[in-house]
Amino acid sequence: MPSVQFSAARPGHATDLAALCDIASHGRNGAVWQRALEKNGGAVSVFEIGRRAMLLRNHDLSLENALIAHQDGAVLGAVFGMSRPKDFAGSIHPERFTPEMTGELELKAMTGGSWYLAVIAVYREFQGRGIGSALLKQAAKRARSGKDRKMTLIVARSNAPAVRFYEKSGFRPVEERPCPPVADGQNADTWLLMRRMLVA
Repeated sequence: MPSVQFSAARPGHATDLAALCDIASHGRNGAVWQRALEKNGGAVSVFEIGRRAMLLRNHDLSLENALIAHQDGAVLGAVFGMSRPKDFAGSIHPERFTPEMTGELELKAMTGGSWYLAVIAVYREFQGRGIGSALLKQAAKRARSGKDRKMTLIVARSNAPAVRFYEKSGFRPVEERPCPPVADGQNADTWLLMRRMLVA
């Protein structure tokens, strides 16, 4: 069996990337895309909205920020991340978003001067094979190559497996904010901003 490979994402990976982003957010991204779908008259599917979002440039979930893990032509997982400028907080405009996004945006404003890990996700059938850890190592390698000395990420407190994974990988919580539901059936939660210092 071929070994797992890591490559920069391409436009043809947009559908997989949308699915993985929704998996990582436990359906939160899908709920946001559903709102966009309803706003635009419901002419396409929710995941078409998500797929198109991956193709847009200059935002956290753009495929230009994604690295995929793949094997024998199949996408197994992905990581999204980018280096934040020190003055990144000045680019955050909460007034452009719905109130439910305020807590997350406040934490994102604190990620300036770090390599921000926006998403890491692996399809369930490929979990338990060390792919998530390998993707995180690839992310740390990218961060070091850009001369970043710390990594940051935001995760929901209720996502206990992810929190444990990040803590095991050297991340520690440094701030928290409310995480209100964005759709019916979702529960209120707490966002955690986690940070990991990188050694040379």
